[in-house]
Amino acid sequence: MENNFYPEFEGIYRLRVPFHNIYTSVFLIISKDRRILLDCATTAGDVDGVILPALERMEISPQNLDEVTFAPADVGNEERKLAIECSKKSIGQPFKVT
Repeated sequence: MENNFYPEFEGIYRLRVPFHNIYTSVFLIISKDRRILLDCATTAGDVDGVILPALERMEISPQNLDEVTFAPADVGNEERKLAIECSKKSIGQPFKVT
């Protein structure tokens, strides 16, 4: 099964990433002038095998993302952050769930 970004609302897409016997979600927000990837630091295998290919199918390269954010629980996955970093653009601060 191919994992793809699917529209949830106008300009908001969800990618379901397998996680044990369920899934976790990565969101892509596209507006006229910005592309933001939310909660994208899962395992290195998920980044390489699911997230990057799904972005490619959307015809979006990591360098064309304006911001990339990571949930606090994902911040430890340092080795793959650069795979989806926005080509010398600053990575967004981890968001806090309140």
